[in-house]
Order: sequence, then structure tokens, then C-alpha cells
Amino acid sequence: MKGRVNIITDDPIMGNLLEVQLADAGFEAEYFSSDGLPALYSSLRPPGALSAEKEKERMLIISEGSFLRSEKGFHCQLRQHPDTAGIPFVFLMSGSDAVLSFGGHTVGLQTAADGYVCKPFKTEDLLVQIESVMHAAAEARTFRSRTDFGAELSQMSLYDAVRIAELNCKSGELHLCFPPENIRGKIFFDRGKLIAAQTPHLVGEEAVFSLIGEEAGRLDFYGNETGDGSVRQIRESNTALMLRASSMSLESAKLYYRIADADEVLSIISRHIPPETVKDCGKKNLESIMMLIAKGLPVRKILTDAGLSSIRAGALLMRLIDAGIVSAASNPRAAAPNPAPAAEAPKAPKFISAVLTDALRKARDDKMTGVLKFGKNSQTRSAVYFEKGQLIHAWHGRVWGKKSLYRIFQDHVVEHEPQKQEPRKHERNESRERNEKNPVFRQAQQNPENPENPVIFPVPVTVREDMNVLFADGDNEVAVLSRLRSASFDKMLALNPEASEQIAALRDRRGLVYVMGLVQQYGAVREILDASGMTDLQTYKHLLYLFQKGMLIPGPEKKAGIRIVTDTGADLPADMQGAANITVLPLSIMMYEKTWKEGSDITNEDFYRIMADAEMPPQILPPSEADFHRLFGKILAQEDILGVFMSSDICKAFHHAAAAAGRYQNKSPRPNARLEMIDSRLLSLGTGLLVMEACQKAAAGWSVEKLRDHILRIIPTVRIFAAADTPKYLPKEKRFQREGPLSRIRDILGIKPILTLRDGQLTAIDFVRGTENTRKLLGELIRESLSDSKMPITAGIMHSGAEAEAAAMRRFLEQELNCQHIYMSHIGAALGACCGPGAVAAAFFPAVSD
Repeated sequence: MKGRVNIITDDPIMGNLLEVQLADAGFEAEYFSSDGLPALYSSLRPPGALSAEKEKERMLIISEGSFLRSEKGFHCQLRQHPDTAGIPFVFLMSGSDAVLSFGGHTVGLQTAADGYVCKPFKTEDLLVQIESVMHAAAEARTFRSRTDFGAELSQMSLYDAVRIAELNCKSGELHLCFPPENIRGKIFFDRGKLIAAQTPHLVGEEAVFSLIGEEAGRLDFYGNETGDGSVRQIRESNTALMLRASSMSLESAKLYYRIADADEVLSIISRHIPPETVKDCGKKNLESIMMLIAKGLPVRKILTDAGLSSIRAGALLMRLIDAGIVSAASNPRAAAPNPAPAAEAPKAPKFISAVLTDALRKARDDKMTGVLKFGKNSQTRSAVYFEKGQLIHAWHGRVWGKKSLYRIFQDHVVEHEPQKQEPRKHERNESRERNEKNPVFRQAQQNPENPENPVIFPVPVTVREDMNVLFADGDNEVAVLSRLRSASFDKMLALNPEASEQIAALRDRRGLVYVMGLVQQYGAVREILDASGMTDLQTYKHLLYLFQKGMLIPGPEKKAGIRIVTDTGADLPADMQGAANITVLPLSIMMYEKTWKEGSDITNEDFYRIMADAEMPPQILPPSEADFHRLFGKILAQEDILGVFMSSDICKAFHHAAAAAGRYQNKSPRPNARLEMIDSRLLSLGTGLLVMEACQKAAAGWSVEKLRDHILRIIPTVRIFAAADTPKYLPKEKRFQREGPLSRIRDILGIKPILTLRDGQLTAIDFVRGTENTRKLLGELIRESLSDSKMPITAGIMHSGAEAEAAAMRRFLEQELNCQHIYMSHIGAALGACCGPGAVAAAFFPAVSD
């Protein structure tokens, strides 16, 4: 047996069903109603101490979340006795209980309950939670053999320390020291219950909240099994106290998005404080804060002089600002001039990579004008624009402005230092890290009329804050978001129909009204964050506020989405590569015994420049089966997959993807997960058009099977015609066929080969001389391939450094044919290795009825 699970619920259908399902999964399961709790309690606490066998048993209790509210509940009884304190709980959350589990903010909850699932839930999700909690409980039991425990804050949070003390029913003192000889505060426990706390200036729960705000130091627990006789200052349960601390920390962090800096002075607009605010915050606390504001003290002093913890004082200030009682300075934060480098002493970000911050500061200090582009540190392209050293614009995928800048920060987080390695391997890793992470700055072109002023980029000014402010705010956003569970972003939300009056009362709170509109439109937290014009953290906090106030409730589970997977051989337009439901794996290019990842290690321009001087043709290598297997494992947990790849006769990407998909057929991380791989028998944007078609239909709600059949029906209708600038790069392998009488003289007279794809193989169908003749022949071939020139088509044009020819091809398609949409892109390495620089190509297919 995997372990024993006791199920506590007053719903007999739920209890019996879980009992059967857990038994089928290999657990010894038994269902108890609330009337049967005395019998369960007796079985868990037999006369005398638990036996060694009982102590080691994998045991867990599943309980309704509503039982968590009772201070004298069953879980509290077990926590108060050393024989049963270590038995973990998993709570089934629903309705008003779900507020405890929303958004991953269960830090406080976890001190009493080691896990939770929200109703409705899947049995598979519950089983995963049970295994995880049992494993964590087994690790916690290792502390029982010790009187004391300790760790650095970077390794063990205060929440974790409270949890260990509670689970092991410990009595004693928890010290937070920084530096080691300086005790910043103490928390006292009696049989796992937090009863008192003190810092140099605070006592009780305020001291606990103050210590939670500490970011550095060491935690050490000094046991005293007989109790230390401390006066009980805290009556609240560990659960409620930690949950309140977590909520206040998030509310306090919001303050720094509403004020320019901590030295700003607030002004009192009204002294009429709503009764609900007084009830929630406490009259005495609010009077203390209001008195300091009236004295004209800056925010920094208010946070330290109010006689409260900084997180409570910050949360109270936010409540007053949100209620319209006080306001920040009337002048909005303006773009401050760059301070002199020698005079500034900015606080170094703790979470953002120094490689990124150094590059941004260098562009600022050197007063550069240009764009900073980043190597492959994520699957989303991004860039930051500067004008005379001032950061003015940023984009990340389809997001722009400050929100995109903070997402760039999230892509470049501080990593653990690599383990010591052999010299050669270490040098290779360092070289690879430089290639992947160092941003590349592209200087703006010089203005011939005024060399002093470079050509300004035609981009909007979307970022105006000082760089140090951006670093501080962005570092905080990265820190907070990194602590959230990834599953938080996949939750579904809906407006609470029973809270219509509360919702109507928010009509003047434009930010909250805006977020509620996004909830109605999208539902999923991740999609709401992507669609919002605010930063991710600002949007998330709005959602959390609305949820805590009962205006949002868990929404119906959304069916699995569909991710379209392809590789860079599809030559997708740049704006489509960042699409939310498209993942593009890079091909590898091998030349001169060196290997580059297409799109990150080497640009198209560099590829053609190196290729022109190479004696041997480049080798194009597909992603490995292991690459696909890792990617599919990450995606399948949430989404189904449709893979669309170029002709398997040209590249083996399809074979590797199909092999990786086959490994998941019988052991998918999600029940009923679907994987479909398609060999398009096409190349370049011919494959890319299929990917974009699948992307659009998936967004419309099509299933994977319907998408697969639709794409397979389109493939025979797709046509590709390309004109290479020279026959020099035409491959000689067997997969490339030349038709008709060809002579070597054509290689000498500047004759251009016309290429197409037949049966998945690249084929030369004609040779012409001169640009004008080439253009005419391509037009004739396109017209002849259509049964009716008026039929609607979807087309794509790609080129390898032939912008003028690509523009002429677009004009032809627009004038002569009925194009519903024309995509523009560049020829990548897969097709470029065959036709070289200076080529132009067109791909298209007739509209297909759904």
C-alpha cells in the first residue's frame, strides 16, 4: 500500500467515491463523517505513544475546507498533540473557502494544511497533491530527532519555520539574526502554537509581521520542551496569522506603484473614513497613520514611526489611498534626467540578472541611441529602445511598454552559480552562456545632415520612468511573481452574480472595472494578464482584491488549449513567432565545424554572409528527439499539441517530433491529452502558412483532430515558387532533382533557377535570364496553378535580402489575384541553404471551406 488516507466529509457521495478511487490508486482509504470523528481521533491516538511502525506510516487526512474555519476543529486538535501533529492535511476548497487558495497565496494556509485542491477537481490532481504532501511530511519528520533547526532566509522562509515548528509540536524560541551576532527578533512557540513575539520596537503580532518583512538573515530554533513561560500575546491560530501576514504583504507592496518614492508626502483629502475600513483596519491604527500624515511626514517615516509593522502600515496607507481619504502628490512622476554616474548609488536588484542591468546602464551612461536586442534566454523575442541614453520603449512578444520591460526582467533572473567543472567543459559553458544571454546593442544610423543627432527610431515613447525606479519596481514584480505557483495562472475566474451591488459600487474605480471587463472576456488568469494594459503584478493584485472581496469566484474549468509546435524552417513572420499558442524550436546550422541555433546565435544576414564565403554548403540540423520530448512534457500538462513541420525529405524534424510524441502515447502527464504530428511535405512559408492557419482555427475552439484533418486537406493545394539569384547554391544531393536539359553554360550567364516543391522535394522547373523575365515567369506560374484567378487565396512572400523584388511580388499579388491576406517574411536557413542570398519566393493556397 502507498499509505493510509482518512477522508472527512459530510457528503456521503463524495466520501464513498473518494474512498473507492483512492483504493484503486493503491491507498488504504476510509471515509468518516463528522459524527465519526471521535472514533478516528481515538484510532490516531491509542493509549501510550505511537509505535515506531505507526510513526513511519505514510498517513494523510483529506478534509472539507469549511472545517478549517473552526479554531477547535479536528485539525487543531491533532496539531496540539505531539503524537498526531505531523499528520498532514489536504483540504477540499469550495465557495467562500476558495479565497484561501486563490492565486497561490496559501502561505498562511500551509501552516495548518499541507495542501489543497479546489472543487471541482480531477482525481489525478488530488493524487498528485497527496503524493507531494506525503513526501513533504516525511521530510518534516526528519526534524523530530533534533531539538533545534535553522537555515538562512534564502533557504528557509519564516513561513517554513513556523510550519516545521507546528508540524513537530515544538516548544521554544525562533530567532532571526542579521548579522549573526545581532538578534532582529524572536518568536515563541508552545507545542507548535505561536504564542508571542518581540523585536527591539514591537511585540506580539506586529513583531511577527515585522519579521516577515525581513529579506536577509538566519533563522535558528532553540527548543525548550518544558515551555519557556512566555506571556501569551497572540491568541490567533498560526493559520489565520500567517494568512493575514501574506495578504498585508501583497497590499503593502502595491503602495510603491501608487507613489513616486518613499520620501513623498501624502495629503489628506477627507477625514470621513468608511465604517468598513475602520472595522477592518482598527480605529486606533488609522488614527495613528492619519496623525503622521497630518504632520507632513514622508511615507518612509510613516512606515517606521506609526508603532506598527511596516507591512501593516503600508497596507493601511493603501486602504486610505484606495478609499480616497489621502492621495499622493498631485504632480505625476515625470521622466527624471539621468543622474551623473558618479553621484548615484542605486540599490542593486536582487532578482534581475546583472548581465541585463549592466547592459541597460551602459546604454544610459554612454547616452546611446539605438536598440538593445537580446539573445535566446526565452522563446519570446524582446528589445529595449534608447534615445540619447533615455530608455523610451520596450517590447516583449506582443506586449509593449513598462509591462514588456518587466517581462524582460523575468526572462533574465539571477541564476545559481554553476557547479565546478573540468576546465574545457567550463569554458564551453561560459562561451555558450555569453552567446545566449548577452544583449546586442544596435546603434541608430547617423543623420548625414546633422551627425550630432542619430536617426531617431520611429517608436512611441511608452516608458518614461527613471531607470533606477524601473529596476526597483521591476525587481519587486519579479520577486513576487516568482513566488506564485505556476498553476495560479491557469485558474478560471468569473464575476459573482450575487455581488452585483458591490460591483456596481466600484463604477468609479476604473482600474477594477477594467480588470472585471477582462475577466468577462477571457476568464483564465494567464489570458487576463496577457490582455491587460497594466503590468502583470498590478493586474494580479487587482484580481486578488476582487476575489478577496467576493466579487470574483472560481469560474468553470476551461477545456485544454492547443499549442502549435513547429521549427524555424517554417519562416514565420516575426510578429507570429511570439503568438501565445505557437512554439518555435530552432534549427541548428553547421558551417566551418561550428554550430549555431537559428534565430538566436546567428541572424539571417550573418548566415548568408558566412555562407557566401564557405567552401562547403551548410548543414541544417533538426531539433533532437530529446528536445521535442522535453518540450512536449511541459506543454501537455495544460494543452494539447499539433506539430506542423517541413518536408521530412528535406529535414528530419518531423521524424524526431513523431518519435517524441510516441513516447507520450501511454504515459501522458494529463489524461486524454492529444498529440498530432504532421509532415507538411512543404518548406519555408509554405509550412508557415499552415501553422498560421492552424493557429487561427485553434483560437476559434477547434479540436486537435479537426485541426489535423483541416491541415491535411489544405496541404495538397499549397504551391511554392522561388527564384534563386544564382544556381551556385543548388544542392547536388539525390533529394534535389533537375528537370529538362540543363547545361553548365547557364551557371555562367547569370541565369536564375525557378524552384518548386514536388512530392516533398525541391525541384528546378525552369531557368530564366534577367530580373524582369524572372518576375513574369513567377507570375505566370502562379496564375496557371489557380483554376480561377478570382478565387480567394492566402499568400506569403519571403526573400533573402531582396526587399525590392519582394515588394514587386506583393504588388503583383494584390493587383492580379484575390488575396485575403498576404504575409511577409524572410527566407531562413532551410530554404536559404538551397537558393542563397538574393532569392524571392511566394507560397499560397486557395481558401478552404470549414
